[in-house]
Amino acid sequence: LSLQQLSDNFQNKGLTTAEMVALSGGHTIGQAKMGNISPLTGSSGEIR
Repeated sequence: LSLQQLSDNFQNKGLTTAEMVALSGGHTIGQAKMGNISPLTGSSGEIR
């Protein structure tokens, strides 16, 4: 996929380009356990 196609796919799911970069980078570095991430999100999943 091209960068534009990737960006469009993420935007169609309600995610920003910055979120796409963060999620993509996280997958290249390694895995994170949900416990490391959950303090950054609210109960409904919104990013704080």
